[in-house]
Amino acid sequence: MPQADPVGLRLLVSGTEEEALELRNRIEAGQSFESLARSRSLDPSAAAGGYLGRFAIADLREEFRNAVRGLGPGALSPVFQFGADYAVLEILGAAEEAWMRERDAGMEDVRQRRYVEATGRFQTALEHAGQFGSEDPRLATSLNDLAEVYRIQGDTALAVPLYRQALAIWEGAHGMDRLDIATALNNLAEAYRSEGNHVEAEPLYRRALAIWEQDLGPDHANVATGLNNLALALHAEQQLEEAESLFRRALSIWEESLGPANPSVAAVLTNLANVLRTRGAYTDAEPLARRSLAIMEQLLGPNHPELVPNLDNLGELAWIQEDYAEAALQYSRSLETRWGTSSPPGQLTPVLEDLADLVALGLVHDAGFDNAFDLFVENAHRVSPDPGLHVAIGGILLSAGLADEGETILGRAEQRFPGSWRLHFRLGEFYADTGRFGLALDEFGSALESAIPPPIRYRILVRMGDIHRELDDLDASLADYRGAAEMATDDAAAKFGLGLVYTRQDRLSEAVAAFEGAALMDPAGVEAHFGLADLYMRLERFDEAAAAAETAVSRDPTHRRAHYLLGRVLGQIGRADDAQLALSEYARLESEERARENRVLESVRVQTDAIQALTDGDANAALELLQGGIDAYPEAVRLHLALGLIHIRQGQHRDGIETLGGIVDAGLGDDSVVHRSLAGAYARLGETVPGARHTALFLQRIRRELEAQLPR
Repeated sequence: MPQADPVGLRLLVSGTEEEALELRNRIEAGQSFESLARSRSLDPSAAAGGYLGRFAIADLREEFRNAVRGLGPGALSPVFQFGADYAVLEILGAAEEAWMRERDAGMEDVRQRRYVEATGRFQTALEHAGQFGSEDPRLATSLNDLAEVYRIQGDTALAVPLYRQALAIWEGAHGMDRLDIATALNNLAEAYRSEGNHVEAEPLYRRALAIWEQDLGPDHANVATGLNNLALALHAEQQLEEAESLFRRALSIWEESLGPANPSVAAVLTNLANVLRTRGAYTDAEPLARRSLAIMEQLLGPNHPELVPNLDNLGELAWIQEDYAEAALQYSRSLETRWGTSSPPGQLTPVLEDLADLVALGLVHDAGFDNAFDLFVENAHRVSPDPGLHVAIGGILLSAGLADEGETILGRAEQRFPGSWRLHFRLGEFYADTGRFGLALDEFGSALESAIPPPIRYRILVRMGDIHRELDDLDASLADYRGAAEMATDDAAAKFGLGLVYTRQDRLSEAVAAFEGAALMDPAGVEAHFGLADLYMRLERFDEAAAAAETAVSRDPTHRRAHYLLGRVLGQIGRADDAQLALSEYARLESEERARENRVLESVRVQTDAIQALTDGDANAALELLQGGIDAYPEAVRLHLALGLIHIRQGQHRDGIETLGGIVDAGLGDDSVVHRSLAGAYARLGETVPGARHTALFLQRIRRELEAQLPR
């Protein structure tokens, strides 16, 4: 090897020559140098698996030069004395160096939260790792790295099979460090838990914990991690007694090893408080939750976004104990902290109250709506630099039927935050829903140019495929669906879209394959089975068509077209009585749907007439019309809401409270507008306790409604 050529080096340092020789023998027998260096080396490079970097041989210190003299890529040095200790060096081969460069760059991207870039780096590292063989631990490491970055981005569908593949390699590797296996088990369990699959997660956590306890001792920090994670799964499975015991043990270990003011201590305090709350021990839970918040405030300051779960926990505890003023205070702080207000604290909550009031004004077509909206737009843009808040506010307005106002909020925000994929995505959905397909494609295209998580990219490609299909641009639609299908090989939407396009192109065998794939991916789904039934009918495969239509009907007994298709195909195969039953059910469902649509139209007409009467200054006529409409259409929530709001506007607060409270009691509605209006009505009557209760409920509901509007 030319002396000037730089080489990559790993170092493992031991306290005795005997230990160094033993570790070298284990490496020669096939165990990972990197794993042993991480767990056993005394050198600071242990955290990086012993990796020192690339050096020219001539630039190395003398004992290193002597140790690697005459060695080639992939070789181990003899054990040599290194100060008072003993060491082994490994010279990396070119392929491994290329692998490590990509992996290190990916790890740095993860540290900087550049997850799209990290995904690309880890994919390249995985390609390099493939050169080492299908059972090489470095391949497992790359699979695990890629799975981790997918999990961080919320794409567990892609992460889980990679974790499983990595774990299988590690478990089969000769002499593999058990600590790496424990980490792999824990990672896979974390992916399952993030999916809500606690039953699959629990045994994996238990295996990881057993390894950590045996190999590291019962009081090691890794053991506390395993205890905490297992307890989270047990809590979700309602195994509360064991979960509490494990959380307490994890807390004790972390307090001893990390000190009392540490994020891990704060996290397990929160988890323990949550278990106690579930068990009904509210007074025991509250001081733990407050201590957790105090630790996080000490570490991060009073307005850091990571405080939100702590504030929410305290709010929930206060709510349960009927301390509504305290609950409202914590919910308000949570909202302020979550959305990163740029103005002094306390400015966001009034804006959100104005949002609920604005929706209420819009429901009754109040003459002051336009001025209130103009003021609201200015205030909303003033209080928050977070584009997500504007996406959420715009979505709430759109959901309330205030389309122009929602579009205005989103459009203004897009001008202010042109790089926000969430804004492009939400506007794209709005334009698609309103039939402005060209604008929708533009917005979705802009979102795709941003750094968006894989699940959102998948959803956008499927949506674009739907739009191109609607526009009869079938080639573009196919490209979109295929791109989506390559991203998520186990999701049915892209496969179903391909089936629709192939059907339109009369590529029926490909359409059948696509629908069959979609039905396998989503057995509980309906449309793929219906699509198959329709295709089989066209292909005169009547028995298969009947089976597919019967499956669709069993999945959704209200699917009208499936009943109709079932009736037709049963007639073709001579089952006349069954065919008549299916067609009769279709006719019944059609009649019910027409009646429902007519009731909706009639209730809208009543509301329109009532609003017109109110506009004309005849409030009594408006109230009479609404009450008559409610008598005729008791399920029409908007009539109840309009009646309650008009009562309050007319100063009839007790009647308004009765009407709006009735909406909640009857399970017809329970949103922020209802509780904001009730809080105001009670306040005007001077009834502070129910007023405070509905204020807390308003903040609870608006918080959930904002989060629900964000794309995930």
